[in-house]
Amino acid sequence: SDTKGYARALEYFGPVIAKNPQDLETMKVLAMVADKSDKVPEAVNWYRGRAEHAASDEQKATLFYELGTYAWNTLHYRPDAVPGMEALKLADEGIAACREAMARKAEYAEAITYANLLYLKRGIYEPTVEGKEIDNLVAFELRTEAGRILKARSLPPQGTP
Repeated sequence: SDTKGYARALEYFGPVIAKNPQDLETMKVLAMVADKSDKVPEAVNWYRGRAEHAASDEQKATLFYELGTYAWNTLHYRPDAVPGMEALKLADEGIAACREAMARKAEYAEAITYANLLYLKRGIYEPTVEGKEIDNLVAFELRTEAGRILKARSLPPQGTP
C-alpha cells in the first residue's frame, strides 16, 4: 500500500475477490491501498462493499460506521484529497453510512457522533447559506442525542445506590 500500487493490488487481489466476493479482509486491504493511492472513491466503494457483505446486522453496523469514520478522517485530515463538490459527496456518503449504522444498532452514540461531525464538515462545502444552516442544525441535534446516550451509559443502573 505504501507504494501506491492500487492497479497492482487489483491485479493481485482481483482473483481472490472474484472467487469469494464476500472476502471482507481482502476488501479492507483494497480499500486501504486505494486510499494510500489517493483513490478515495474506490476506497469508499470497498468500504461500502464490506459493510453490505457483512454477515450480521451488528457487523454491518460496525462496518458502515467504519465507512463514516473513513469519510470524516479523509475530509478532516486530507481536505485536498477530495475537492469541492467531491468533498460534499463524500460527506453525504459518510452521513448515509452513519445513518445506516444507526438504523442497525440502537443507541449507537459513536455513529451518531460521526454523523454530527460529517454534517459540520458538509456545511463547509455546502454552497448555500440555507444549506449550511440546515447542516449545522442537524449536527446540533445529533450531538445532543449522542450526549444523551453517552450520559445514560455513564449513569449507574436504576435501583443501584
